[in-house]
Amino acid sequence: MLIAEDSSNYLKVTAPVEYGGLGFDYKWDLGWMNDTLDYLAVPPVQRSGVHTKISFSMSYFYNDIFLLPFSHDEVVHGKKTIIDKIAGNYEEKFHQLRTLYLYMFTHPGKKLNFMGNELAEFKEWDEQKELGWNLLTYPAHDAFWNYLQTLQHLYLEESALYQEEYHAKSFQWLDVNDASRCVFAYKRSDLAKEELYIALNFSNRMHMHYPLMVDHYGIYAEMLNTDELHFGGKGKTNEGELRTQLQSGKYYLDINLAPFASCIIKRIDTTVPRMQPVKPIGRTHQSAQKEKQPTEELPEGRE
Repeated sequence: MLIAEDSSNYLKVTAPVEYGGLGFDYKWDLGWMNDTLDYLAVPPVQRSGVHTKISFSMSYFYNDIFLLPFSHDEVVHGKKTIIDKIAGNYEEKFHQLRTLYLYMFTHPGKKLNFMGNELAEFKEWDEQKELGWNLLTYPAHDAFWNYLQTLQHLYLEESALYQEEYHAKSFQWLDVNDASRCVFAYKRSDLAKEELYIALNFSNRMHMHYPLMVDHYGIYAEMLNTDELHFGGKGKTNEGELRTQLQSGKYYLDINLAPFASCIIKRIDTTVPRMQPVKPIGRTHQSAQKEKQPTEELPEGRE
């Protein structure tokens, strides 16, 4: 693969040379990365003022064949690690980090994630040292590591998340203007039969009875929720069958969105279990242990 690390708005980076392009297979979507991280760096009470930083990426996404990067450049030279860029205290950062990655994995485009991001490291990358594997002895980090593995497995199993993703009809905004609640909702489709519905809550407030619009009448189920207990959340999820309701001629699902939480929902014929966490190979899951925080890994002055 030939991938362009290009921050310009030059067109046809991934178009064939014979059609006036540069011939790359993919181009880094640095606009998506910068806008997303800038948005999460803003305190939640102020995010309504920068709402379009999340929605803007889809306005140009089909101009090239983009790849979504959280690269080495973002975790070195005093820039802070991905989790430490996010506004909030220690616990709030983890809640938002799970939603950040669900957003990344459900947004069209291939994914690039630099080593150490899966551990939610607070310490910047150091080429002279190995990763902070000791972090997995702390419940919050171990639960996030397990969550990211589960999300990756779901990504591989759901064709709506990767097939035909560079076709404009594979993505549809369902709720893109709800700045006051800091909520976004959209649909992903493989253009055949598979569809997924995604809702993101970037606020620190609980949104009860959120009306998630869907295309079809029927029964739906939550495939994954970032607030599940085994991921380090509070367990405020949408259990069981979700049945469509009719409002103004459109179908919607009545769901609850926990603070900083997000979910993936799919239409089903019968109730099926939600996506179960992947059991890490060669390690013992530590999330049931008494909570402790790796203060030695936090930046100076943070407790």
